[in-house]
Amino acid sequence: MAAVVTTDMVSRVVRVAELPSEENMTFHDTSFFKKHGSNLPSPEEIREKDIEINSFRARSPSPPPIPFEDLGLIVKYGSDITIAEAQCIWYFNCYMKDTVPTPELFGWRYDDGETFIYMELVKGDTLEDAWPSLTQEEQGIICRQLRTSVEALRSLRQETEPYYIGHIGRQGVGDIIFSEAGDPHAGPFENITQFHDFFARYSCRHHPDWNPRRDFPELAGLTDDRPIVFTHADLAKCNILMTPREGDSPPRVAAIIDWHQSGWYPCDWEWLKAQWTCDPLWDGYRDTDWISKFIPEADKDYLVAWEYITRCLGL
Repeated sequence: MAAVVTTDMVSRVVRVAELPSEENMTFHDTSFFKKHGSNLPSPEEIREKDIEINSFRARSPSPPPIPFEDLGLIVKYGSDITIAEAQCIWYFNCYMKDTVPTPELFGWRYDDGETFIYMELVKGDTLEDAWPSLTQEEQGIICRQLRTSVEALRSLRQETEPYYIGHIGRQGVGDIIFSEAGDPHAGPFENITQFHDFFARYSCRHHPDWNPRRDFPELAGLTDDRPIVFTHADLAKCNILMTPREGDSPPRVAAIIDWHQSGWYPCDWEWLKAQWTCDPLWDGYRDTDWISKFIPEADKDYLVAWEYITRCLGL
């Protein structure tokens, strides 16, 4: 049985044409320019800062983000970084800041094969660092906040049916499963059947004449009757930033970061990706209790199919 998407949120339609899509964008009405009244650091200045912070580094597809503490700025850049992530943050800044907290976006640049995303430097610990010190009540508060965010994401709708699978601006999928499989530019997929057919091929890559969805019983749960919803695709504790505890006020979610894998996926995808980040228990099982408090659990048969395919990839 396909998972059912339920939410009390009012559905909002994501219109691809309204997303900023220029190669270089600057948002002059944001807080960076009100506070500093200056230009954003150039790509060359960012590369120099990277060398200053990290000594010498070979050019990599996605180096660590570069902070500018005095400017309240952090820059994520690299050849693997795309404007799709920036478009996603822009959308949430504009329309969903109360339900999906994200860093304020100041702009982006493209230079010499690399994309630079300029964002607010959000001060705070990651949930990964803060979690052990939180009381059970505080953990519950955080999970309820995250549930509100996930419900808001899943309430989003595309303009027309059938729904495609890919990034917010109808680009290809950004999930690392596909880049690890050697397909970093897969998609976008016109519908869920096309996506599942492509994904299932990873279970028999050396046998192109096989039909895995027809012949492999392990893939019986990979059905096409499931909703496509907007998905972060990497809701690990390290990607959730917290406000500091102040007096009697409990810490809260300050920002959800790292949206480069996000996009439209089958409704089970969010839980399946998040469970990869959970602490291991035994015999391949993971402690998924905490994510199940804010992400709807994946359909069991879909889980079997998904794990079969990802294991065939060695993931």
